[in-house]
Order: sequence, then structure tokens, then C-alpha cells
Amino acid sequence: LPDNSGAVPFSSDLDYILASCRPDVLVDFTTAEATMPAVREATKKGVNLVIGTTGLATD
Repeated sequence: LPDNSGAVPFSSDLDYILASCRPDVLVDFTTAEATMPAVREATKKGVNLVIGTTGLATD
């Protein structure tokens, strides 16, 4: 964690979390509808992804 406090930041604003925490990896277990926007946002910021979401389409 960025400040070594042991606290896990929480927000519904992914852009805010990625900007404030600057993670190396985003682990996504959301819904199929939420995954692609999260992928786009993380990719723009150079954050690696681990996706465990089910129900994603092949296109």
C-alpha cells in the first residue's frame, strides 16, 4: 500500500484510486459490463491486470 498504513483505500471512482494509489496491478472480479472500462482505464495508466470476471464475450 502506498502509505504503509495497512489501510485499503476504497472508492467507486476507479480513476481516482489508480491515480492516488498508483498500483502495479489491478485485480478485477467485477461484472462483465464493468471489466472493459476498468481495462481501458488501467491500460492508460500502465497498470497490469489480473481479470477473474466471468461472462465476458469473445468480441
